[in-house]
Amino acid sequence: MTEALDGYRVYEAATALREFVDALSNWYVRRGRDRFWATGFSQDKREAFWTLWEVLVDLARLAAPFVPFFAEHTWRTLVGGAWPGAQPDSVHLADWPELPENWIDRPLSRSMSLAREVVSLGLSARANQKLRVRQPLATARIFLADHADDAALAALAPIVADELNVKQVIVGGDAEAFVHWKMQPNFRLIGPRVGALVPGVKRALAAADVAALRRQLDAEGTIRIAVDGQEVTLGPEEVAISLTAREHYAAASSARAVVVLETDLDDGLIAEGLARELINRVQGLRKELDLDYADRIEVTVEAAGRLAAAIEQHRELIAGETLAAGLVVGPPRPGAAVKETELEGEVVRIGVARTA
Repeated sequence: MTEALDGYRVYEAATALREFVDALSNWYVRRGRDRFWATGFSQDKREAFWTLWEVLVDLARLAAPFVPFFAEHTWRTLVGGAWPGAQPDSVHLADWPELPENWIDRPLSRSMSLAREVVSLGLSARANQKLRVRQPLATARIFLADHADDAALAALAPIVADELNVKQVIVGGDAEAFVHWKMQPNFRLIGPRVGALVPGVKRALAAADVAALRRQLDAEGTIRIAVDGQEVTLGPEEVAISLTAREHYAAASSARAVVVLETDLDDGLIAEGLARELINRVQGLRKELDLDYADRIEVTVEAAGRLAAAIEQHRELIAGETLAAGLVVGPPRPGAAVKETELEGEVVRIGVARTA
């Protein structure tokens, strides 16, 4: 932002600010909910809040030229409210922050950026196959273009597994065992250069070992193919690469990674999916009742068959996620708020009552 504003590139600075706020809200804060909501005030909880305070104070200074009143409110709340007189009364009188170079962990930033990209690809693969995020899957396989990043990403596998709701994350291996690759020429770009060879380029790419060409493109930055007795070199902008998952899998890719999800579901995964759908409905009812996030509740569910079995199997998970002190399969107790909803085609009645 400093470089952009010094060069009067206001849109670039605003874009950087927006992207950072999105990452802060939808990754750091969301991923840290367990730390923020932990009981007591442990060292880890203090560090989580102190980090967020530091970030928001600097964010207020960075945002001041763009959203002056919101930045002022943030500054007065976090700085003036905590240490009156220790800092300027207004964010608009405060110094512009300096970049704390010694705080930057570039390898960690790179690996976390890669983890976020992998998660985005996995969610895209789920959406393409209409697989709900609340339905657990068995395995996610990740294949990176640069294998030097394998170990760093493997260290973040628990985060990736949690975000994609999979039981296991495997980094490395042979992507061709799970996907088919397809490569097509970018006719608009190659037409003026290769002229009459365009049809031959199309035929050559259709008949080629696309996986081998893709590896060549990754390693050398270009691919070479024989067309009508001539060698044609194509750059990364001159070809479009797409992939299709093999049967029983869903996949998505970027320049840095391929993510493959196993789509077959066993009885255990289906039962956990039902339990997580129930958690979502109970949380929705908590919100409708305007309960505090720390309020304990009693939950009753009128259900039978698969759902009743899933509740018994995942009773601890449901109670923990919904802060339920009691969980009963049966009719709602007197005084409970009741909502009728549908789960996997079955109509169920959920009762929620706040405990003393």
